[in-house]
Amino acid sequence: MSDLAQKRAEYRRKQAEWKRKKAGPAKQQKPKFCKYCKTEGDHVIGFFNKDTQQFTPICPALIANNAKKAARKAAQKKKNQKNTDSWRQACSKDAELETGIGDWVTTGSANKTANAPSKRQTTQVSKNPYALDDESDLSSDEEIDAPTPSSPGAGIPKTGAWCKPPTLTRQARKTWTPPASPVEESKGECWGDMSD
Repeated sequence: MSDLAQKRAEYRRKQAEWKRKKAGPAKQQKPKFCKYCKTEGDHVIGFFNKDTQQFTPICPALIANNAKKAARKAAQKKKNQKNTDSWRQACSKDAELETGIGDWVTTGSANKTANAPSKRQTTQVSKNPYALDDESDLSSDEEIDAPTPSSPGAGIPKTGAWCKPPTLTRQARKTWTPPASPVEESKGECWGDMSD
């Protein structure tokens, strides 16, 4: 080894030793733990698979929970399918009894009438508080003798400029006359000829 290579290697060793002393005791890394099951270990919840564009779980507790959810969903789907099949069969039997012709095939995915609300939906109309009731002191034969103005402000006396009727006069129409020619006519001279 050359003298220069030895000096470089020794310099690197000294630098590394100085950095270790400066950094102090080595820091302990936090233990890894799963965010789903909260247990220490090397596993994590999972990772995002870029090939399938899906999250792939690794945690055994999460995998077991997902399997339970999938089983529950499959059981519910099977139950719904069974209800739909029994509804189809009931509709086919009803049609056969009504018409007397067999081999009816009912189509549809569910009983549309089963999801109808049991109570009839009613809308409540708010009562006008200013409407006259049947129990009021006025009967339908009597009329109210209140003066009803034909236009707003008809009963109010007019004052000032409102007392007089408007005068409708038309101003005289203005006519346009062409202006006198402000430009003098040229007498055979042009700008290029004005050399004096």
